[in-house]
Amino acid sequence: TKTNDEQNTQELPTFDWLPVEMQREIVRRLDNGNDIINVGVLNSNLYRVTKEILIWRELCLFHFGVDENVRERIMKLIQHNDDENNCDWKDVYFKLKRRYGHREVYAEMIHQCQICKCLYWQDSGHLCLYETINKSRSSIPISPTKLVSLLAQ
Repeated sequence: TKTNDEQNTQELPTFDWLPVEMQREIVRRLDNGNDIINVGVLNSNLYRVTKEILIWRELCLFHFGVDENVRERIMKLIQHNDDENNCDWKDVYFKLKRRYGHREVYAEMIHQCQICKCLYWQDSGHLCLYETINKSRSSIPISPTKLVSLLAQ
């Protein structure tokens, strides 16, 4: 006989229960090619989704399509193909990533006040105690990697 916990666990919805279209939308929101590859090993539907050209093309354009010079590099990488849709966008993504790194974009950034060095969420704002002494108001965004290194000190 099964315990109540085992029965409840079996009844919980899983990612597999989502329609493929929803799974695709979730994968499209991942911003790292390695994460996309890792998701693809979870099940056959996700594997097929992670093989879609559009997923990798959008990822390339997200990270590398903003800069004009890099955009030209993308065109050079796919130039040997007659059709942009036959391009191996996954390969293009990893080549560009090795060469240029990732563009760091986050939904909410932590900022550091350059006057008092206080950390704060940009959306919440910061009332600097020293602002009356130093009239210049400046802050810098702190990436998650930099935040971890600051906290580890």
